[in-house]
Amino acid sequence: MDNSKIEKIESLPLDQLVEIVKSILPNIGYSSIEDFTTDTIRGAFKTALSTDIHYFFISQIKPTGAEVDLSLIQPHISAIEKQRASLLYFVSPFYISEGFKSKVSNLSRALKVNFIGRDEVIQLIDHHNPGYWRHSDTVLLDYEKSYCAEIVKDSQLKKLPIFNDKYEKVLNIFIEPRIYHLSQELETNTPTRKRVSLEQIIEGAKPALITGDPGTGKSTSLKKIGEQIVHSNRDSKIKGLPLYFSVVEVFEADYDVSRLINNKLTPYFGAINDDFFEQYKLTLLVDSLDELEEQNQRRVVEQLKQLFADKGVKFIIGTRNDDKLQINTGLAEYNSYKIERFNQDQIKRFITSFFPSHETKAEKLIEALKDNRIIEKLPLTPLTLSLISILFEENDLEIPATITDIFDNFNSLLIGKATVSSRIEFVDVSFKERILSLYAYQLLKTHQHSPYTREEFYNFFKEYFFEKTIPLGKGSLEEALDYLINNTGILTLKNNKYVKFSHDSFLEYYAALEIFKHRREDQLLLVDNFFENNWQNAAIFYAGKSKDMPKFLEEVLLKLDSANRLNDLLSAVMGAGFLLQALYQTDNKLRRDTILKSIDLNLKIHEIYSKLFSDETLKLKNYKMPILWLMNVIYFHESFNSVTLKEPLKLAFWSLSKEYMENKKTLSGYKALQVALTLDSRRINEGNELQTLIFDSNLTNDAILCMLADFSVEIIKGANYELLKKELKKEIKRLREPLKTLTSQSISRLRFSALDLIRLDRKIKLITEGKTDAELLEHAFMVLMDGNLPYWEVFPVGKEEGGGASKLRDALRHAISFNNDEEVIIGIFDHDSAGLQHFNGLQFPEVRPKMVKKLNELNIFAISLPVPGHLSHYIEKDQNLNFFEIEHYFDIEFLRAHDMLETTSIPNVYKISEKKKSAFVKAVKKNNDPATFKNFKLLFECIDNINEIDLNYNA
Repeated sequence: MDNSKIEKIESLPLDQLVEIVKSILPNIGYSSIEDFTTDTIRGAFKTALSTDIHYFFISQIKPTGAEVDLSLIQPHISAIEKQRASLLYFVSPFYISEGFKSKVSNLSRALKVNFIGRDEVIQLIDHHNPGYWRHSDTVLLDYEKSYCAEIVKDSQLKKLPIFNDKYEKVLNIFIEPRIYHLSQELETNTPTRKRVSLEQIIEGAKPALITGDPGTGKSTSLKKIGEQIVHSNRDSKIKGLPLYFSVVEVFEADYDVSRLINNKLTPYFGAINDDFFEQYKLTLLVDSLDELEEQNQRRVVEQLKQLFADKGVKFIIGTRNDDKLQINTGLAEYNSYKIERFNQDQIKRFITSFFPSHETKAEKLIEALKDNRIIEKLPLTPLTLSLISILFEENDLEIPATITDIFDNFNSLLIGKATVSSRIEFVDVSFKERILSLYAYQLLKTHQHSPYTREEFYNFFKEYFFEKTIPLGKGSLEEALDYLINNTGILTLKNNKYVKFSHDSFLEYYAALEIFKHRREDQLLLVDNFFENNWQNAAIFYAGKSKDMPKFLEEVLLKLDSANRLNDLLSAVMGAGFLLQALYQTDNKLRRDTILKSIDLNLKIHEIYSKLFSDETLKLKNYKMPILWLMNVIYFHESFNSVTLKEPLKLAFWSLSKEYMENKKTLSGYKALQVALTLDSRRINEGNELQTLIFDSNLTNDAILCMLADFSVEIIKGANYELLKKELKKEIKRLREPLKTLTSQSISRLRFSALDLIRLDRKIKLITEGKTDAELLEHAFMVLMDGNLPYWEVFPVGKEEGGGASKLRDALRHAISFNNDEEVIIGIFDHDSAGLQHFNGLQFPEVRPKMVKKLNELNIFAISLPVPGHLSHYIEKDQNLNFFEIEHYFDIEFLRAHDMLETTSIPNVYKISEKKKSAFVKAVKKNNDPATFKNFKLLFECIDNINEIDLNYNA
């Protein structure tokens, strides 16, 4: 037994002991409780057959047997006997001995006497009135109990249609917020911020303002401050009394703070007079005062300040915009605190608290938030996390599948749809939503989405609504617009000038809402701008409004074809993954096609990174090729790892695995492996596809795929990890030599080699005489096309064995045996002695004299490098006197600066230094000036002409 409780009970005055017994009796089934005498209480107890009257005699006599004077007890028992009572409880704050019990029981034959001693009293208090241990003021205890019960009931979440009783648990989750005190350094006049706790805010002598974005927990923090005041009353001489009221209650009390205090406290404490303020330290917790019109804000604050000055009543105000409230109401002299949004540790603690008995589910949601970059995309607050957790538990779907649903509910709370009946609203809810969606749509279309000034904001809506009926109950359009800026937390005034959305996700959501509800014809804008971040996020919100949009997805699928630059490709792959999750009710075959397209785009990303790493322009130039392959696998995994994509992923896998089983090409196996690893993730947990690849295909005989599977399984750790690892390790031992090459050679050495097999299989293939030619063509094209990948695939003839014009000629001749109707093969010969010899030696008909040959009906071409007009002196009738190579497309000054020229017998005609080609290419690939590569346009236009393609080059 707690000694402090024993000491408190034994030292209680009689009147307080009587009051505590009276407070417990209703909790154990008694009614009609009244005083019989100053030390005796009686109450009615209903049984199955009757209602009996029981008496409770509270005595401070120490019941220790022989020493007790029973004459002090006898009169009380006699008085109770006269009432014809059947049961008496003898209640004592001390230990009751067995001898005492026996003696008292013998004092009456008519009464049955039961005994409640000190330990039993303590147990009853622990069970029925635990707050008592803080203090013995039973009136205050009743109020404290009511306060703590009411603040849980009053929650925005409870107003939502998705909320039901099973989510009551979310109301009890409280993660200590990160709160900072904002102040001005007096000496330097610079702003400072210091981390503080709720306790420090309570202890502050002055009133205070707590500010934070929507949903960050201002209301909850105010209520928790009240709870802490309640719990601190145990050790306080003057008891603290918190009083929380919402802005609606302020409105309903006609902005009269004293009336509001009386209405809420009189039922507990009677008249609220000077004695009350001396007995209790009242703290007013005022929520969302900035939602009132400015004149009423000032009216309320003046009353609060007067109460503080006259009665010492401290107040703490919750607000979205402390600067504006301070300016409007003169509160700048008081302390100001800012609640920060949740960090990752707080997010984890919140979700773990929501799923206390489902650790796996909590981990799954936390992982989904990280993998889908939701932490970056959403204003993660206690409110949004509550919505996310509820929807996740309700649907077992991840974000972004439910991101629109989350914002639909968030929207309902922030603009008042869920509280539309409140008399405080003077702006129609649908009108507020339309203002926000119109403005978001307008900014989304604006260059860099730059916000309007306040004046531009007003003028835009004045012009828009000039000839329209405005659904305002009262007030002007300008007042309504001010209301939205100041009171929703969705719009904010930056630098007291620009009207901007408080978070990009609001802009994206409301723009999507505008298109979905009012401008379906503008759906194409979401498609055309899909690679731009804000437009793409808006597209995902838009898709989530319906979840079944096959036409929209078909349009996006066509847009994906246009991605060729690195940033566009990265955006396309991840955006496609997120969009497919939002469209989880759309046809699975169409979603499969989008996944297959995304795999090809992901390969393009790999190709660009391979080039950049081999160019040695990145700090990660020492990375080996397997690391790049692995990065590519993980990027796809992150974008498509969702249970909503299980079925289309399975369809994609069986399509790819069939192709791999038939052709056994590394590229086909790589594609199938990407999908199988994603299906085998802990989130989707479908391992059959990966098992099929490992155990039933050629994968373990392919050094590249075997190593990649081993690395990927190690990192991703799917459901079948142990079994698969064992099989892969066994096979890896057989593939030691190729694996050694892959892990020891640089990317630049492996590019265009026999091991460079993971690259998109394009229809158009260029073959050059050597590796440096292939590298120069690829780089020149990408520079002239703003970083776009070539539409053709280029590789040197012979690869590691060495190239040359003769091998190129032989390759074109042999291409006859494997060329198909869909492929176009183009061999590119230098316009030098060897190149002309073997170009002319090809018995292909000419389609452009002395420049392009084509083999009959087959798509096999040969090009002799076209020579620019200003270099026509390089063309000689004598074949042996021709020296023009690909490097001659660079200006002579550029070549001379890199020491690439060797003199010939012909004036102003130079040979290219063969020994320095590799070093030259390495230097060239660091140059991204289109002017340097302008002469390559002649060759590229020749290639375009063969393929009937028209491109606009920068040069």
